[in-house]
Amino acid sequence: MKKVIKGLFVLAVMALFAACSSSSPKDAMEKYGKDLCKGNYEAYVDGIASKKALSAEEKAQFVALIKDKASAEYEKKGGLKDIKVIKEDIAAGDTTAVVYYEVHFGDGTVEDGDQPMVLSDGKWKMKMGNK
Repeated sequence: MKKVIKGLFVLAVMALFAACSSSSPKDAMEKYGKDLCKGNYEAYVDGIASKKALSAEEKAQFVALIKDKASAEYEKKGGLKDIKVIKEDIAAGDTTAVVYYEVHFGDGTVEDGDQPMVLSDGKWKMKMGNK
């Protein structure tokens, strides 16, 4: 009986670790949204799926593009206040998904959006373009 209880305890601990370490597309998009809202553009760019790792120069170009172009658009609407994830739809193969969200701006406007996601090296990342 002690072996059964010990075995069940080990299984429960393993399940807990698996649950804590796994990320959903929704969780990933919430993180990327927070990064964008805080101006942490490098972390946001790290959430973009790519066929190969970005070089430091490529990453810097993406960061500069977001900082210069996207930030200017956000400022026209009073700044980026929050990104709220509404729902996620995970495809049957469990490696692609679409996350639906709302972007809240400082002037009170709200825009809906959706972001295709892909499971890449065990992490959910934002799919851009025709990857």
